[in-house]
Amino acid sequence: MPIYEYRCDKCQHQFEALQSVGADGEHLICPQCDAPAPKKVLSVFASSAPAGGNACGGGGGAGFT
Repeated sequence: MPIYEYRCDKCQHQFEALQSVGADGEHLICPQCDAPAPKKVLSVFASSAPAGGNACGGGGGAGFT
């Protein structure tokens, strides 16, 4: 299950929630002020490449210099 980020419209508190894919968060409440239905915010994600390699998985630069 992915972690989504939400922001409360009332107090602007931003928090994370572990939810199933496609969940809308309408049942959530702000953990800081108890306001209902915080808004989902666009967040960045992280990924990692193999140690000593590149994200393409190829070893030698895959034709890039």
